[in-house]
Amino acid sequence: MAPLLPQPHIMPYTPEHRSAIEFLMHHMHRVHYHLDWYAMEEWFSQTHPPSVVAYRDGEMIGALLFTPPHAHITWLRMVALHNQATSADFNSLMQAAIEIATQHDIEEILSLEMDSWLGNLLLANRYILIDKIIHYKRPAGLPIPECSSQYRIIHLFYSEPIDVLEARLVDHAAFEPRWQMQDDDFYAIGEASDLFIAVFFEQQIIGYLIASLYDEDMVHLSRIATDPNFQHRGVGMAMMHHLFSAYPQKAVTVNTQQTNIRSQRFYEKLQFQKLPYYHPVWLRKINT
Repeated sequence: MAPLLPQPHIMPYTPEHRSAIEFLMHHMHRVHYHLDWYAMEEWFSQTHPPSVVAYRDGEMIGALLFTPPHAHITWLRMVALHNQATSADFNSLMQAAIEIATQHDIEEILSLEMDSWLGNLLLANRYILIDKIIHYKRPAGLPIPECSSQYRIIHLFYSEPIDVLEARLVDHAAFEPRWQMQDDDFYAIGEASDLFIAVFFEQQIIGYLIASLYDEDMVHLSRIATDPNFQHRGVGMAMMHHLFSAYPQKAVTVNTQQTNIRSQRFYEKLQFQKLPYYHPVWLRKINT
């Protein structure tokens, strides 16, 4: 029988733990991170609940880092586990995070599964599978679809707070809270993106699109949203026309939820092809 390990010492994450987490990330097998548009440096500099770390005998054995809460929701964005960490250690980390989440009025924790080992651990901690992120690709060189020219499209810059605020209002109207972006997200993606455009109607932003180049042959459509009051009026098509015109010889990729049938039909109408893989989305309800 293997000797019993002492219980890990668990505490809230602070930037002082960064070097220990980086060691896990560089030397251990079970590392998961999905930081969206944030650089690693930015992520480690943030301190917010319910992020936690665990030590045993003075050595870090695990870390769970989360997004700032929004609408009582947070996302698990980074997991790093020592090779000697057990499933019980992960359970202790998650339970500590849930206790902190409860204190901060967080009601839901979500996670995108990039590796199956994480899904197994989440399932053991009462997470449920609620969706899948599916992936599409539009081959390079296809004809650019026609669109209405009634809308004015301009390039935005993350340094323009008014435009960012208006884009966020569109984002929050178009998406449910689990998928909404915050001001800091817009600034981060604005810095990282190669194309950030908005559609105007009578001086009002009614849609926006963000895209990034990630190799010489590919551009990724990171985000597109239309004010619900202007949907089915060619706004999305106008933005996609602008994207295809800006990169006519590049393939375009995009992700969407399996439950978002409307967006799937939109992309398939534009000759996007579904790719043969997906990433599960897990949910842990707090106090249920």
